[in-house]
Amino acid sequence: MPVPGDVRDRDRLRTDTIDLGVGHGPDLQHIAVHVAWPAEGEDRLPGVIVVHEAFGLNAHIEDVCDRFAAQGFVAAGPDLFARIGGPPDPGDGQAVMERIARLSDRDAMRDIAAVAGWLRAHPLCSGRVGAIGFCMGGRLVLLAATEPGVLDAAVDCWGGRMTRRTATIDERHPEVAVERVDRLSCPLLGVFGEEDQNPNLDDVAELSRALDRQGKENRIVTYPGAGHAFFADYRPSYREPQAGAAWKEFLAWFDRLRGLD
Repeated sequence: MPVPGDVRDRDRLRTDTIDLGVGHGPDLQHIAVHVAWPAEGEDRLPGVIVVHEAFGLNAHIEDVCDRFAAQGFVAAGPDLFARIGGPPDPGDGQAVMERIARLSDRDAMRDIAAVAGWLRAHPLCSGRVGAIGFCMGGRLVLLAATEPGVLDAAVDCWGGRMTRRTATIDERHPEVAVERVDRLSCPLLGVFGEEDQNPNLDDVAELSRALDRQGKENRIVTYPGAGHAFFADYRPSYREPQAGAAWKEFLAWFDRLRGLD
């Protein structure tokens, strides 16, 4: 089955897993981050953070990092579940939902900001950093894009629970993502499937209206014949034509990190 951006020559890449400290003193936490970069070529490359879906930092997310690295990025995929026990068993639906519920937006924002800072300090990085997130990660990237100075470009792939109709409001998730777009600090690409139920087409339309009302630079793309997680090639939800088209959108959007927009 064709995979968009598939890396056929692994010798073109260098990869590593780093232990990144986040915070200071008694608040210090450590998260694992998969990092990939081109084996050869120029330095001063843009950085891309890949934020995982509900199943955590798995082989698929690491591979997506590698695909971006093969396109000339320094890519980093953090394990945002590191603070709360690591990735859940993907076959245990209840464990997956419990892990999502336990992850606080505040901690996720701290971790994403720390990875962005680490990338900016990387000797190969130009200092310009974008982020892409899938499902749960899409919502978190949307939130991170409203934090000043964290990202230079953002891609939200079907981030659910983003409107007041679908959001879980509690101590760990105190804000509705769409209601924060007045604070958006970088261009946003939103990628969605027409057949998705969370976010559904009404949610996507609400996001689009909010962005336009606030005068924020954005592009919203919705694919017919695709539902949730259509880019996840290891899941039955995968749709190859739509995934291929979305991959081209990702790369075109992140061209602005190279100053090509």
